[in-house]
Amino acid sequence: IDENYSFVSNEIDLNNFIDFQIAEIYFANYDWPCNNYKIWKGNKPNSKWRFLIHDLDYSFNYDEISSYSSKSMEHATSIENDWPHCECSNLLFRRLLMNDEFEEQFLNKFVDHLSNTFSVDRVTSIINEFELLYSNEIQEHIDRWDYPSTVENWGNEVALLRSFANERPCYMAGNIISFFNLSEFNFDCTEGIMTSGHNNDLLLFPNPSLGNFSLYNNSTTDIEKGKASIINSIGQVVYTQHDIFISKNQYFHFNLNNLTEGIYLLIFEYNNNNITNQKIIITSGS
Repeated sequence: IDENYSFVSNEIDLNNFIDFQIAEIYFANYDWPCNNYKIWKGNKPNSKWRFLIHDLDYSFNYDEISSYSSKSMEHATSIENDWPHCECSNLLFRRLLMNDEFEEQFLNKFVDHLSNTFSVDRVTSIINEFELLYSNEIQEHIDRWDYPSTVENWGNEVALLRSFANERPCYMAGNIISFFNLSEFNFDCTEGIMTSGHNNDLLLFPNPSLGNFSLYNNSTTDIEKGKASIINSIGQVVYTQHDIFISKNQYFHFNLNNLTEGIYLLIFEYNNNNITNQKIIITSGS
């Protein structure tokens, strides 16, 4: 009923509500929505209710029920009444999905978030960045707290995050198509996986960047005689560099802020037969 929908949209920030739902669904947060559900609004007369993320430790490949293959649309709309479900917690979401305007907005924003916010390249780059930030502290953390058991175990857990980031968009697209019985969903889930070229031995960050980014040698050996080639979106080689040397656990920095804004492919050949392909995004910073 249009009158009812208008009332709800005046009381609730629906853009924020949709972003909130999409984030929780993408993360496969199992301990939600009957738990960890917070809303707020300001004191001004026209202030609208908004929703905020709270407690995501039971998500993002924590275990098999919060894995990349979790059917999170069904989870988010379940009318069961045992933890972590309760019918009252998702009543608003279920009713709003009955409105054609809301459903269209929800699906369009989901495509946008899967293509950008939660793209394989972007999420993997963030994981890599945090891994490098904490990597030198993990052994001291283990020595003090006896957890995790080894640095290797910590690395395995980080690998689970990367696996989720790589697999989740495709699975999520399939879950949406099935749930809404769609004939099409305007998201190419294969692009990120095919071009992400993640290599545990070589980590690239930040990505996107202004053209200043680094390769980190995460392997156990030095990289010798590396060759970097950067190709633009029409197949032109716009940058090459030979004889790149990166000691293990060291960085090689690229300063390419002369490149125009766009998407490029970095091809890095090293140690005679190893090749990694990584899509890089150059932004203007505006």
